[in-house]
Amino acid sequence: MNSNNRLFSSFLVSAVFILYISSGWLFSSSYAQTDSIKIHMITNKGAVVLYLYPETPIHQQNFINLVEKRFYEGVLFHRVMKDFMAQAGDPNSKNELYTGSLGKNSEGESIPAEFKPKFFHKKGALAAARQPDNINPAKSSSGSQFYIVQGKVHTKDQLQNMEARINAQKEGDAIKMFLQKEENVEYLNF
Repeated sequence: MNSNNRLFSSFLVSAVFILYISSGWLFSSSYAQTDSIKIHMITNKGAVVLYLYPETPIHQQNFINLVEKRFYEGVLFHRVMKDFMAQAGDPNSKNELYTGSLGKNSEGESIPAEFKPKFFHKKGALAAARQPDNINPAKSSSGSQFYIVQGKVHTKDQLQNMEARINAQKEGDAIKMFLQKEENVEYLNF
């Protein structure tokens, strides 16, 4: 790993991951399936609180298992992109002598996709990393890599402007497709 990457990646998970349910400590998987799991992650840049929701039970249990095994202790955030995300979980990042590319390896098997429309990429969201769709059409997740969305907070006006631009583009595309059909040629000759 180059020195810039090692220096930047010194943002590591000290993995003092502490699991909570309500006000109780959790070090086993005996919890009510309706509860969100609250995890305190301590890094050398500060503490972060993560929530694992019961609507994604396979991902939730996998993350808990890795925390309980202390897998994340010493893992680096190997990919940090301003206003986008911070990614960690490559087992090779624990080895400071490792010189290969980080982000390609995972602990354990991939996990089936559990997309839920109510959870989307907003600032602070925790998500499982995965390979792109052209490589991974099933959209399965890495067994250990995760990322935290940094994102940018937009005003309501900015969101409405983006929505208007997207809708105008879709409308233009629909009109273009309509006019390209042979049976609609007469609309071009008005």
